[in-house]
Amino acid sequence: MSGVSLATALDVDENLSPKKIEEYYWSSRGRNAMTNSYANYTAPSNFSKGPSWIWPNEILGQVRHSPLIDNELNIYVTTEHAIRKFSSDGDLLWTWEIALDDGKLNACPALHHGEIFALANPGDSLTVIAISMESGTINWHNTFQHTAGGESSSLNVYDGIVFLGQAPMESPK
Repeated sequence: MSGVSLATALDVDENLSPKKIEEYYWSSRGRNAMTNSYANYTAPSNFSKGPSWIWPNEILGQVRHSPLIDNELNIYVTTEHAIRKFSSDGDLLWTWEIALDDGKLNACPALHHGEIFALANPGDSLTVIAISMESGTINWHNTFQHTAGGESSSLNVYDGIVFLGQAPMESPK
């Protein structure tokens, strides 16, 4: 990666309830803004009862990143063409799908102030998409005429600013 692109999340509602702006359990790749994956939670060590629930992924969508977990323990699973929100009991709450012409979701999204920020990479541009965590509908999107590296793109949001890597731009001839 060479360079950083920034997009301001101007449409964040300043009147969000404190419950919506609490720290999320796993908000982005690497868990938090420091991307250190530190969590002060202890995982269970006895798995004899099996999983609490299973998502069967019938269409075999490629899951590239760990699920995200919000402050209400809802779980967000991203595949290359969709984001799904599950309750902590495994009930599917909503699915947002990207149109095939709009590229793939090959960067881990990020949760921030009631929105899930996703990055679409159709090849010759990048599109940042802000999706309502509550409803799964698009709040806003912005397209940049830059490209990412393709495989392990990354996106992070801090203090209303979206950070993402970009591929080097070609020099004018």
